[in-house]
Amino acid sequence: MEISGSGTVAPNIQHVGLNPPAVLLPLAILKAHPLLHTPEMHIWLQLRLLSLRLRIFSIKLTVKQAVGSRAERWRKKVNRARERVQMSRRKAARTAKDIIIPSLPGVSKLKLPEPPVPHLLRSNLAPSELEYDLVRQAIAAARATEKNLRRKLATRIGAGQTNRGWETVMRHKIGQATRFIKQHESIISAVRRLPPEIIQEIFVWATLNIRNHSRYRMVSELPWKLSQVSHSWRVNALSISTLWSFLPTLQLKKSRATTRHQMGYVSELLRRSGQSPLDIYYSTIKQMW
Repeated sequence: MEISGSGTVAPNIQHVGLNPPAVLLPLAILKAHPLLHTPEMHIWLQLRLLSLRLRIFSIKLTVKQAVGSRAERWRKKVNRARERVQMSRRKAARTAKDIIIPSLPGVSKLKLPEPPVPHLLRSNLAPSELEYDLVRQAIAAARATEKNLRRKLATRIGAGQTNRGWETVMRHKIGQATRFIKQHESIISAVRRLPPEIIQEIFVWATLNIRNHSRYRMVSELPWKLSQVSHSWRVNALSISTLWSFLPTLQLKKSRATTRHQMGYVSELLRRSGQSPLDIYYSTIKQMW
């Protein structure tokens, strides 16, 4: 060891047996080193600087995408919750009107036909030929009642022989008749009467974008909703094994919670896909340095 003029202890490089470039030298000596002024060293430093900038940019982009994705998910959740609340309020208000308005003095009850097939109002099953005819007759009677109510309302309003309370009662009756018609029109709709083979073929064609676009697939792009509409749609969707053979992109090097979530829906997709060939794509987070 040698004592420098400033009082600091400097290692004796020759005594230790190390070359000067292999140890940490003072900054003045590094600047004076001839290797730092070569074109190769200049290019190497530029590449290292560029690599560092790319790394910083990659980190910023990843954080921005993560924050944006999380904010978008929360925004969708809030919007769905708001829609459910509004729907519940409308349903509660309609139910209250259905109870209160007919009980008011001087208000006659609306005469609508009895639902001929009430069990079909709570399911998506196809009606038989007899049930189909009964539903059509009920719809025709409800349309005649709705037409008479609308004509009566328009006549009284045109003659100026109405008031706010009477109009509210009449519009409520018209709304009841309209809801009755729409509910029973859904029973005899063409979609409900399609055979299972046609529905399954439609499901296959409706999910072509999952099989034809790029390798990157999100979980939300899978046809989960096809199996959540009704019991008959669920049976048809689950009977198509090829519908569930395209797995979403698996992201490796994620958190444990994400891994457990991925394994959960992957296990379900493997169960639904049966013996169909699988289409799998996974990606890893590559380092930018």
